[in-house]
Amino acid sequence: MSGNLPNRSRKSASPLGKENGHGMQRRRTLLHICILVGALAMGCASATKRLEQGAELESQGRYEEAAQRYIQALRKDPGLVDARERLTQLGPVLLESYVEQASGFSATGFPIRAADAFRTGDALVRSAAGVRVPLALPAGYAEGRRRTFDDAIVHLMRVGRSAEAEQRYADAIAAYNAVDTYEPQARQRTEAGEARVRTWIAWGEADLAAGHFRAAYHHAEEALALLGNAKHPAAARALSLRDAAIERGTIYVAVAPVWRSDEAARKLSREFIAALNDELELNHWNQPPLFVAVIDPLVVRRELRRQGYSRTLLTRREAVRVGRGVGADYVVSGKILQVVTDEVDVKQEKRTARTTTGQDTTYVVRKGKRTVHLTTTYRVIDVQHSRATQERTVEIDETGRFERGEYNGNPRELVLSRNERRLFDHRRARDEVHEIEERLLEKTTVSLAQSVFEDLLNSVN
Repeated sequence: MSGNLPNRSRKSASPLGKENGHGMQRRRTLLHICILVGALAMGCASATKRLEQGAELESQGRYEEAAQRYIQALRKDPGLVDARERLTQLGPVLLESYVEQASGFSATGFPIRAADAFRTGDALVRSAAGVRVPLALPAGYAEGRRRTFDDAIVHLMRVGRSAEAEQRYADAIAAYNAVDTYEPQARQRTEAGEARVRTWIAWGEADLAAGHFRAAYHHAEEALALLGNAKHPAAARALSLRDAAIERGTIYVAVAPVWRSDEAARKLSREFIAALNDELELNHWNQPPLFVAVIDPLVVRRELRRQGYSRTLLTRREAVRVGRGVGADYVVSGKILQVVTDEVDVKQEKRTARTTTGQDTTYVVRKGKRTVHLTTTYRVIDVQHSRATQERTVEIDETGRFERGEYNGNPRELVLSRNERRLFDHRRARDEVHEIEERLLEKTTVSLAQSVFEDLLNSVN
């Protein structure tokens, strides 16, 4: 008897647990339904509110705002019948008013405003269609719309040609671009496109004559982008303009190797300055932006040696001499001015050890971040006018982690594991510094080249 009791207990407990599980599931389902109903109720309340606002606006004669409220209501609740009916009735009334506005503007000589009235009507039709309310268009709407758009395009073309004749090229381009707003037909689109090309080229030629070479190049590029076909009759003129802008606007630059102050030389490894100049020559000075031509660094270094300036930051007078020697318009000369190294977030841990003679002792492990702040300065010298056009400082920061052991004595006297002995390895410390310098080198070359090229481009008209 007693042996059967546990089995009966398990049988009686199992249905109870199952019932509790079903009850929890039902409660979860009811909770989800309540949340869904609540969300739907909030949405319906919001839609109803917009319907009420639309009715109030409509009663005040503010029909455009009312129509937008009905559209907003239907976006939130597509089944809101009253909003759908009101929009169906109000939409055509609004469209009639837009047609009347367009007619009035056309009659008084405002073709753009007339066309924009139709565009407002188009926007209403699209918005209503988005909530599945097709609006009935007034009789002759499509024909009047096309006629009004054509008038607007004729007006814009006339405005553009007038601006062209007065050399107000930006206004002409704006007028020709606006043609696209009014759904030009094929012939109109072609005419506006050719006018844009013609204007960009004329604008570029005017800039070229005025010595604004970068602007002339930009305008030629705009024309070529519009043409898209090198065989077009205007393409040769645009290409000629672009080539002339590059030829006449390009400046020739001699970049002297970056030097270093005595202080910087003490803080950086011997290889850093050589690696810096190698990286600049191989990956930066040979990739100048348009309108900047960098003279072969080998030619520049040869001239520096010839004049005895190969180990110093060039003065203005020395830079002018070197520039004239290699046929440069500008000379760039710079140096690493200062290097500051700090250790931050340093933590110390005292550890016990034994010496090789069996004595107990301690040493300290220091770990943290090493930050290096490098300051570089350079100047850009105008050879023709014998003056510095720019003097700038470029500052770079780099951070790396360090960990080292410190012992008041000879670390070789300590009995240490291989990992512990690495804390006193000078080669490991040099590697940590080298890793920081590698990242610092990359940052410095990128920032320095970018800054120099920006300054040189500012010297191009």
